[in-house]
Amino acid sequence: FGIAVDKKNTQLRDALKEALDAIIKDGTYKAALDKWGAADGAIPAAKINGGS
Repeated sequence: FGIAVDKKNTQLRDALKEALDAIIKDGTYKAALDKWGAADGAIPAAKINGGS
């Protein structure tokens, strides 16, 4: 899975990465995945162009 953002919109890209890293760090991300039984798909950190 990923989040598509226009290549030119680096401000949005960086804001999304920062927000994702914050919820991963504070445990909110894990709690949501656990609640919905999706913990197997967890990522340790947000990455830009992580699929390439």
